[in-house]
Amino acid sequence: MFTSVTSLRSHTSPNDGFVALGGSSLLATRVASGVCDVFGVEVSVTDIFECTVAEMERRLDKQGRARNIDITQIANVYREISKLSDEEVHSLLSEEGGTK
Repeated sequence: MFTSVTSLRSHTSPNDGFVALGGSSLLATRVASGVCDVFGVEVSVTDIFECTVAEMERRLDKQGRARNIDITQIANVYREISKLSDEEVHSLLSEEGGTK
């Protein structure tokens, strides 16, 4: 999620912090909202600025386990879906009867 809103997507290390990845306060707000939407857990803007990628992953995993949510599985599905074009998503949903 950090890298999806910053400009250094392909150069991410688990030890990178949000600011090192090009993050700003506006982007941190987007990440916090996105984490809640995608994973169903809360994260503060302060946490985003203070945590490395690895630390954030551990925090999200801990919150997910407390709520019986498999954060890793959701992250894997999210990564795969985010690679799809709008047309591919529409086609897959049509095949499944999700859209007409």
